[in-house]
Order: sequence, then structure tokens, then C-alpha cells
Amino acid sequence: MRDFVKYTQKTISFKLDKGGIYMYRFSQIQNVEAYEDHLVIYKSKKKFEKVNSSGYAKADVNRLIDLLQSKTNTITEAV
Repeated sequence: MRDFVKYTQKTISFKLDKGGIYMYRFSQIQNVEAYEDHLVIYKSKKKFEKVNSSGYAKADVNRLIDLLQSKTNTITEAV
């Protein structure tokens, strides 16, 4: 199966070849941090998920971050 992003008014879900299927309500996402090889999506101060983004172009990762950014307060771009 190929990578995909499904974007609705209240949720975003995506599948990456390197990982599983991730689904979030925008109200759940508090913060997103981007690192060289993964994204960290915080649901609260202590709850977070690491999303493996190694093997993807920075432009593609930044596009995914932009989709998350539309409803989230704090986003850091991939470096």
C-alpha cells in the first residue's frame, strides 16, 4: 500500500511505508516537533508518539507538518 494522508475538518490520518497508520483529532495534538529522522507528536505533556520519517524528502515531511500546523499552535520545521 502506498503512503496516504486523509485530511478532514476534525481529523488527520496518514500511513507511512516506514510505520503504521496514524490518526489524530486536531484537538488531541498539542505540539509537533520535527527531527532529522522522525516527528514527535505530543498529545499531552507526557503522552507522545514518534513517527519515523527517515527515507522521506524534507519537502514531503514539511508538507505533512503544514497539514498538522493548520490546527495546532506550535510546530517546528524539519531541519
